[in-house]
Amino acid sequence: MSEQTNPRTHKPYVIEQLCALTGIKRAAYYKWTHRKPNQRELDNEVIWQFIEEREARDYGIYGSQRMTRLINRETEFHVNRKRVYRLMDAHGMTASIRKAKVDRKSQKAEVITANILDRKFSANEPNQ
Repeated sequence: MSEQTNPRTHKPYVIEQLCALTGIKRAAYYKWTHRKPNQRELDNEVIWQFIEEREARDYGIYGSQRMTRLINRETEFHVNRKRVYRLMDAHGMTASIRKAKVDRKSQKAEVITANILDRKFSANEPNQ
């Protein structure tokens, strides 16, 4: 955002102005720009590369459950399904195979059959 220009002054935004606008300390901004990713973020990047390669090779048919099984079987990582789901969701990836939703309430007239049970009975006492 610091490379964009201010529409009023037509000059680039200054980091101090941006920090004041967002309420962030300037030192916190610079600490964030120079931070190193932790081991989990590095692992997530390797897992994401595996997911991308597998999705491209197999035309995106895997969901998070099948992808989790593949990752656990074919890589050195042991991951949870929720972690794989978060990674796929963050990159907008979903399985191309979905179960078709069936509307069971509305049935066609050909499907509805007549009631053939004999309902003519009588009971002399209750629970008979």
